[in-house]
Amino acid sequence: MSDIVSVVAWWVALQVFGLAALPVALRVFRNLPDRGFFLARPVGLILTGFIYWHAGTFGILRNTWESVVAILIIVAAIGWLGCRSQIRHLGDLLRERRAWLVTTEALFTVAFLVWVAIRAFDPDITATEKPMELLFLNGVLRSPFFPPIDPWLSGFSISYYFFGYLIAGMLASLTATPAQVAFNLMLPSLFALSATGAFGIGLALAHGGSPRRGSRFAIAGGLITVATTLLVTNLEPVLEVLNANRLLSPDIQRYFAIKDMPNAYQSARFFPSDNWWWFRATRVIGTTVGDGRAPAADYTINEFPFFSFILGDMHPHVLALPFLFLAIGIALNLARAPGTITLASLRRDPWFVGSVGIAIGGLGFLNTWDMPTMLFVLAGAFAIRQLRERGVFDIRSIREIALGFVGATALCIALYLPFYLTFRSQAAGLGVVITKTQFHHFLLFWGPTFALLVVYLLTGLYEARRDGPPNAWYQSRITWLLVTILAAVAVIVQAPVVAATVPLIAAALAIVTWHGARAVAAPSSGAESADGNNSPIESPLAAFIALTGFLLVLGCEIVFIRDFFGNRMNTVFKLYYQAWVLLAIASGFAIPQLIARAREVRRPLTRATVSAVGAVIVIAYAATLLYPIGAVLDKTRDFGHAATLDGIAFWGRSRPDELAAIRWLRRTVVGAPVIVEATGGSYRQEFGRVASMTGLPTLLGWDYHEQQWRGTFEEAGARKPDIDLIYRSNESRQVLQILAKYNATYVFVGQTERDVYGRQGADLERFGQFMDVAFRSGAVTVYRVREGAR
Repeated sequence: MSDIVSVVAWWVALQVFGLAALPVALRVFRNLPDRGFFLARPVGLILTGFIYWHAGTFGILRNTWESVVAILIIVAAIGWLGCRSQIRHLGDLLRERRAWLVTTEALFTVAFLVWVAIRAFDPDITATEKPMELLFLNGVLRSPFFPPIDPWLSGFSISYYFFGYLIAGMLASLTATPAQVAFNLMLPSLFALSATGAFGIGLALAHGGSPRRGSRFAIAGGLITVATTLLVTNLEPVLEVLNANRLLSPDIQRYFAIKDMPNAYQSARFFPSDNWWWFRATRVIGTTVGDGRAPAADYTINEFPFFSFILGDMHPHVLALPFLFLAIGIALNLARAPGTITLASLRRDPWFVGSVGIAIGGLGFLNTWDMPTMLFVLAGAFAIRQLRERGVFDIRSIREIALGFVGATALCIALYLPFYLTFRSQAAGLGVVITKTQFHHFLLFWGPTFALLVVYLLTGLYEARRDGPPNAWYQSRITWLLVTILAAVAVIVQAPVVAATVPLIAAALAIVTWHGARAVAAPSSGAESADGNNSPIESPLAAFIALTGFLLVLGCEIVFIRDFFGNRMNTVFKLYYQAWVLLAIASGFAIPQLIARAREVRRPLTRATVSAVGAVIVIAYAATLLYPIGAVLDKTRDFGHAATLDGIAFWGRSRPDELAAIRWLRRTVVGAPVIVEATGGSYRQEFGRVASMTGLPTLLGWDYHEQQWRGTFEEAGARKPDIDLIYRSNESRQVLQILAKYNATYVFVGQTERDVYGRQGADLERFGQFMDVAFRSGAVTVYRVREGAR
């Protein structure tokens, strides 16, 4: 199948998933301005995946493309037959919201094709953890049932959150796309799904927040949210560009101490030319010793979505990204629901219960860290509705919110219980953060976003204190004195990020309280309040989304989840990524609101101040856009070479015989027989490569990763000596006994095996004395155990 055919087939498949689930999306998200049209594709993927996984787990259906089609038909029947009443709304939607729908579809297709082009010029599934991710995808495709086999530890199933790989596997099976091409099509799919997700959430917030400003304002809000979420980066690349043009002084470089940044040099181009310069933008927050090249006292990972896509790792947090927007859509839909909302009424709504359990519960299976945060956002939407309807928080409100949160959590776990029963977590309690984030690193990473939200929250707080009731907590001087004292103490104890976030959390909470408690004739957007002011529900919800993001950032300064690494690296990695998405959504809502407010300013001095502050923020945001341009040019090598979507073709440039053997195994070997290959550690492409590229299980792949996933090195440690004996022993009986022990069928002898064992004197040709040659190309041979030899 040619690359063009694969791209078209994949795009069509995504449309089929969306079309099958469209009536379901229209029914579940009926309170959103476009009735959830923008969420139809993720709804189709997660609903089909949920049913498909259960069918494969309980042995009802085998893992085949025919089974995917069968489940799709079931999903379509649920929607088009079970939600027939929603179909008539589709015609109304096409007439009334045509511009929104056309923009959504155009955005999806353009985003998909643009990233396909980028992947075509940067297709290699190599470096970082891409081999691991290809392994999971191939493992899913090789497995007859679920959980899927772990190709790096034969005889075991994957002990990881693999739902995203299962969804990718469904698309690959349905379109008959090989894993190495599917990998490079799934990444553009995630980018496009995330773009439309951000657009739909931003559009809904902008339209509801300012319903009288019209369709163009809403579309602008959606597109701004796409930019703040997926295109905006941080300010570290500005240092990289200055450094590459000899404009960064040594003193400034020492001050920021970005790990592994070289001394100032003159690049041959405007953008940096040193290897992987764009990678350092995600290693900003950390405390190093000396000039930034010494070991870190506090090493963290600070990813943001554009980096994830340009890096090209199909990691769980990236696979989960479109479904974060789905979860936020559920919260927004709840907040906008008409009538009185109680816990009892929500329990009686099977569509709401099902969407929470399958979509938010699915996040636990996609990327477990995301589920608690999205449940918190959902609880916040419910709390705002309680506050909106009752005017105050009372014991009854708190009780309903707490019971709702516990019930939703239990539901999410129950629906995905088979996963949790086999999953082994690394989590081992909480640790206290000792080394805090340095403030200049914090500003380098969060500067533009926090600057924007500071302005937005200050203006919102001013309105709340001006127009709010005199007895409200945020009107009290004592409240803000306490906040100031807490911030000052944080500065004294060298916790500057705590000092920065605590006042923002208080301001966001004030806006949530003020907007949430304002009495309205109806809770839907644009309703008139008792005092004649508009009080859209989107304003407190956007503030609560920002508040959640601030809490995640603050939490990383106080505690961390103890895991295999023993530090806060993974906690910052996972929670900062969520915070980025949440704060980007809040920023996408804030920008058009601030622009509208700025246009209403009349005093010359105030207007000049607003213009100056606005110019600084615009310049800061514009500076972050240096990164997407430079990183794309660097990763694609200026689009100056042949394009392909085959992610393993690069292996043929240095090891053509091995690639020929791997393609033969993929084409010829049916099922999942065990193949032996050399083992030698993690993060090295030459080890575990056969299992990764074929999905055939081997005795041991990346041992460090297996230790992480299973919490023990016992099994991996026992297998390493056996692998050594297979390649080094001169006794055929001993070799065959070990092969029989692991039920192994094939032994792979390639360049890695010759490098590791041949140079140590092992006779690698001896396998031919007691095994059959299944395949040979140059110096690469695949041996097969003879019939009856076991």
